[in-house]
Amino acid sequence: MTGQWYNSDPAAAIAWIKALPDDESKNRIVQSISYSWARNDPQAAAAYALNMPTGDAQRNFVSQISNAWGSSDPAKALAWVGQLKDGDAKNSGFSSVLGSWAANDPKAAAAYVSAMPQDGTRDAAIQSVAGRWANSNPDAAAQWVAGLPDSNSKNNAYANIASQWGRQDPYKASAWLEQQPAGPARDAAARAFSNQITSSDPESACAWAENIGDANSRKNQVRNVLSRWMRSDPTAAAAAIQKRSTLSDEEKTALLNRK
Repeated sequence: MTGQWYNSDPAAAIAWIKALPDDESKNRIVQSISYSWARNDPQAAAAYALNMPTGDAQRNFVSQISNAWGSSDPAKALAWVGQLKDGDAKNSGFSSVLGSWAANDPKAAAAYVSAMPQDGTRDAAIQSVAGRWANSNPDAAAQWVAGLPDSNSKNNAYANIASQWGRQDPYKASAWLEQQPAGPARDAAARAFSNQITSSDPESACAWAENIGDANSRKNQVRNVLSRWMRSDPTAAAAAIQKRSTLSDEEKTALLNRK
């Protein structure tokens, strides 16, 4: 109802919302029109967000504004987010602007992120751009992430790309993974890819789990795949468990008895 009112008479709807008591009901109403408000009048929506109490409602509203504004004018959206107080809302805003920007111009968004100082905001921005870019062109997203310095953020971005690519085209994703050098980034991608294809191809998922370099991560992922496989196809999974030379007899028994 509020959304329809806003679309027909935005000024009246906003005036009514501002007069409401500050409570959860008001927060829900604000969220319901946040994207439309940001698209229609981002400056006014941004000003309202600055006066909201710190917390989940403000963070969610900032994210919606940033997402909408970032698709139409990322430079102004980033300048606004940069003025916010450090915290969850600011980090969420940066990620949303850059994700929206990456959906329209991933190369420009990636170039901006690459030039950012190395801190938590940049780490979140890398995830946002890599994730959005991977939706449309995972190969290009992977090439960009490959050029970033080694870090946990790079590993997480690789995992994000591998998961999305595995959903879109597991054969091409597998071919890409096979070409990656050993190390934490490849391990993260292999684990994410294994998770992504477990439901559709548990045998390949198990093979990729066994391809993880880190011993603990490898063992945990093999168990994870086999446990999920046991729930979907106990007969085939039991046969696969018995063939695993990397598992002890105790581990095999535990997996076979897991419901």
